[in-house]
Amino acid sequence: MMAIVKKKNIVLLFIFFIIFLFSCGKDKIAPEFEMLGDSTYYIPLFGSFNDPGVKVSDNKSDNIVVDTTSNVNFDSIGVYSIKYVAYDEKQNIGVFNRKIYIILTKNHLKGKYTVNETVTSGPDTGNYGPYEITLIADSIEENKIYVSNFGGYGINEKAYFLFDIQGNITIPQQTFAEGYLSGTGKVSYNASSIEVNYEIVLSNGKDVANFKGILVN
Repeated sequence: MMAIVKKKNIVLLFIFFIIFLFSCGKDKIAPEFEMLGDSTYYIPLFGSFNDPGVKVSDNKSDNIVVDTTSNVNFDSIGVYSIKYVAYDEKQNIGVFNRKIYIILTKNHLKGKYTVNETVTSGPDTGNYGPYEITLIADSIEENKIYVSNFGGYGINEKAYFLFDIQGNITIPQQTFAEGYLSGTGKVSYNASSIEVNYEIVLSNGKDVANFKGILVN
């Protein structure tokens, strides 16, 4: 009877030993990241950025390889990412992404622009230009720009528009040139030009127009 018990114990020990060895070789836990700095950054167009990087740890391995890739283009407005991929000795993979916004500011828009305009419908239908407009940054609001000589109506006629960090323009309805002005637009990826579509309702009818302005200084 004792011999049978001993054999059973030996068999059980052997099974536990095999399970232990098997479990030791089955590391399926990916490396973990500790973020340094922020997960999202907003960088002005043509600016720069020092990546603070990440810290990586693993449950079993000290030999961790981290590959870093980035598609950030500081010369183009947009949303980008820096990707960190970590591998441990068992080739478990951990991934972390940092988001980078390259943004437009009012300082990128200030200056003089040469404009060519087309009035597609209304009493003033036709092509106009080139003429010059001046964009002036509001002294308080970060996303507000005044436009002198908007639509070629004269330097004393100032409209304004709002813009977001990705270069989308909104012209809120406003009184302008004894009429009502509204519209939308877009700033180019490198802030070298703007395109605007607008409507202006005057006493003699409504003009629908679009223009492109090229930054000259």
